[in-house]
Amino acid sequence: MKAFFIWVSIPLEVTLKIPQENSVEKITVDTNETVGSVISELGYDHDTVVVLYKDQPIPETTTITEDMDLTMLEITSKG
Repeated sequence: MKAFFIWVSIPLEVTLKIPQENSVEKITVDTNETVGSVISELGYDHDTVVVLYKDQPIPETTTITEDMDLTMLEITSKG
């Protein structure tokens, strides 16, 4: 009997804090999603936000892991 593998995508839960909006959201994402893909899915432009993990900026290419606590800061001026 030959072994076979079934690839299953297990959803991950991420907490995203947005201080400017005084909001905290629990977001479910697929395995292997990146910070950049989450930013895009939420409708934000990559050039207008900085994402922090453990109070440190992280690149948008960072892969999401289980139970990440992220903070998203909008850095655009409205003028």
